[in-house]
Amino acid sequence: MVDDSQEAIATPPKNSADDDQALLVVSTVVNNIPNCCIATIKEHVRFNPMMVCSHCKNIIKCFDDERAFQNYLTFCRSRRRSVLTGQINEHFTVAFRSYETFHSR
Repeated sequence: MVDDSQEAIATPPKNSADDDQALLVVSTVVNNIPNCCIATIKEHVRFNPMMVCSHCKNIIKCFDDERAFQNYLTFCRSRRRSVLTGQINEHFTVAFRSYETFHSR
């Protein structure tokens, strides 16, 4: 039986939690990693998944696992970090600026 009522036609289907998660993944894996950081990643990721770009001083963290990447993004948001994200080769990547909590005298 088909529901022809106006409510059924006018009401769009609600998104499930899985749909929201898929949208989150698409929106967070946008490649906005600077070229200097990409060069640093290609040079150092095989030795260490966390590094500092020598040019712009971004802290870079690379993940092979997408779930770990998403969890780290959640952590960064809880710390109110402004992050750059991208996928470089097979690595999910997060880059952010370090900041000093005190000034040297």
